[in-house]
This record gives sequence, C-alpha cells and structure tokens, in this order.
Amino acid sequence: MEAKAFYWFLKQGFKQDEINFNSHRVVDLVVRGRSYEIKKLIGQRVLCFTKNQLENFKEINPTILVFDEKHKEPVAVVPFNDVQKEFKIEITGKTKSVGIPEEIFALAEKLVQLEIEPNISKAFANAMKEYIKNRKELIELREKFQRGKMNTGG
Repeated sequence: MEAKAFYWFLKQGFKQDEINFNSHRVVDLVVRGRSYEIKKLIGQRVLCFTKNQLENFKEINPTILVFDEKHKEPVAVVPFNDVQKEFKIEITGKTKSVGIPEEIFALAEKLVQLEIEPNISKAFANAMKEYIKNRKELIELREKFQRGKMNTGG
C-alpha cells in the first residue's frame, strides 16, 4: 500500500523529496508538512488501527488514505476524526509495515515522468527489491573479480 500511496502522490504533482515515508513514526508519511496514514481496506468497510494510533491520531488528525487490492488510487481520503462515520474500526495489536527501498521510489518517479502506470503493488515492490539486491551482488562480484585480476596481473 505504501508504494501505491507514493505513486498516487507523484501523480498529484508532488516531488519525491516532498514525500517523507517512515512507517516507524506516529504516522506513515508527511507530505509538505501534512500527516498521512495509509490503511488497507478489509472487506467493504473495515479499517484496522492499534490502540496507540487511535489515541495519537485524535490529537494530530492525520488524513487517512484508504487503499484496496484492486485500485491504484485511494478508495477514500478521510480526515481521521471523520473515519468512524464511513468505516468500522477494528483494534489490532501491531501493524505491519513494508519497507520500500529508495530505488523503488526513484523508479516510480521515473515511470510517472514517462507516463507509464504500472500496477505498483507489494509484489512489484518485492520483485524490484530482489532485482536490486541481486544486481548489487552481481556488481560487487564483478568488482571483486576485476580487483582480483588486477592484483594477480591477469
């Protein structure tokens, strides 16, 4: 969902450096000083929050971006203080966050510039993360090999 939110903000005209993700803060992201929380829609109208989120969000009233599996854009954009009017709230233990590597953000920004709209999903992000990891390992191996050839005079 984080990748979908990032891509959506890019499509709204925001620049990559204006979109500050940190799933370990109180809110998932801050864009131009405004707080946003990303939530996955469960069923037709259920959103999960932790007890801490419910307490903290009362004070800061972040905008909740609600995504589902089918759509690239949020199915709802709601201030937290209004979220209970539109959705059923369930309290959960801990929320899961998906770390999105910087390379994915850079790639998404390039795709927006090229006006290509891929279905950026968790699977896509994971595939890109694996590709980037493998590519870095390949580059490191190639560099080690080249250093080895130079050191042995080969």
